Amino acid sequence: MQATTSGCRLIGLQLADRPGCLAEWHPLSGRGVSCLAAHGSLVCLASGACLYTLRIVWAEDTQLPGFNLIAYAKSYNL
Repeated sequence: MQATTSGCRLIGLQLADRPGCLAEWHPLSGRGVSCLAAHGSLVCLASGACLYTLRIVWAEDTQLPGFNLIAYAKSYNL
């Protein structure tokens, strides 16, 4: 995983036929990612006052990974 100013990227170093960026995701808030943590296929990240939980999934048609948004929360106290 790589956090960027515009979102996060799934980097493929072990796939010889598809090195580099395999998938990219951008926060709904349009802000940059300030914190990112991943474990297995789950990714949690913060962007502004928003927290997102993503799952890395494989697309059947393209055989490439992608991200599914599985949880979203916004703090109104900031």
